[in-house]
Amino acid sequence: MMTITDIGTMLQLLEANYGSGMYKDTNRENVLNLWTVMFEDDDPKEVAYAVKDCIATLQFPPKIADIKSRIAQNRMAGQMTEMEAWAVIRKAVEDSNSRAEADAIFEKLPKIIQRTVGSPSQLRAWRTVDDADFETVTASNCMRTYKVLAQREAGWHALPADMKDAEAWRIDGPKQDALPAGETPKKVSYEKPEWMIRREQMNAERQKNDAFGTVEKI
Repeated sequence: MMTITDIGTMLQLLEANYGSGMYKDTNRENVLNLWTVMFEDDDPKEVAYAVKDCIATLQFPPKIADIKSRIAQNRMAGQMTEMEAWAVIRKAVEDSNSRAEADAIFEKLPKIIQRTVGSPSQLRAWRTVDDADFETVTASNCMRTYKVLAQREAGWHALPADMKDAEAWRIDGPKQDALPAGETPKKVSYEKPEWMIRREQMNAERQKNDAFGTVEKI
């Protein structure tokens, strides 16, 4: 956790590079208090690394958002890439031969992959998708979803502690409050995506035309 002393040292480092007048239009005590509040929950090593990154790449003095952004980027560097995430999802789909297997496999997936997939039933549903569509459309959608979630997760870790609890979209979100006695949770329906419905309609139409084509002409 960053202390006010750590913050003071960080500001001195920035001033040594950008000049002592970088905050000349702002009360230094207010600056020190603000930066302490915004960074007090961060790891000093992570903050120091981000500050050095900013000094090495930014021509003008970094603001809090600049340093927070570097912290988020550095945390994303340790996550799976979109291709690595897709490889995990593909293997999970291949191994989901039954509902029980899909449930067990889904439970063991990393939280961010679970959020990307959605549900165990989706693993089973993707087994029915045409191979070409699975490796193109499904893969593209999964990688895009994973990328968004990864960015959100990295950004969430850079927030002050009092703001983290308000962000419901984070991967390891807060547990839902218990339901009142007698109430049951609402069932969630997983509808087929529009592209899958269109493909099934096209396949049905193609089979119908092929059947007519085999009838001998009189």
